[in-house]
Amino acid sequence: MANKGAKQKHRYVMKVEEPVFITMRDGTPIACRIYRPDTAGRFPVLFAASPYQYETDDLPHSTMFLWREVGPVEWYVRDQGYAYVHMDVRGSGQSGGVYNFLDRKEQQDYYECIEWVGRQDWCNGKVGGIGQ
Repeated sequence: MANKGAKQKHRYVMKVEEPVFITMRDGTPIACRIYRPDTAGRFPVLFAASPYQYETDDLPHSTMFLWREVGPVEWYVRDQGYAYVHMDVRGSGQSGGVYNFLDRKEQQDYYECIEWVGRQDWCNGKVGGIGQ
């Protein structure tokens, strides 16, 4: 029987990399924050893209912060062994370019960023979308 007062140990320590810029074919820098287990290995990746800026990942879970993309990110990384990439869409947050909701450039950015993620040595080639 588990001790209800015992603190749960996490499977992994979380490493956060930011800003990580991915340059699109048209030269536009797209900013991402990458959360991943701080250990050698290849992990499945959860990918979120949002104009609400990856800085909102740090906001507390509350009905006041409805624009928080997902959460808590720590659960996916430390307990479940996923990497998590949050992209600031073109023209928002630290990304370059002009924001035009779901235009062709933004859609192309998703494709290029997901392809970039899939090629990283910490990704096992499996990338899934997550978010609102």
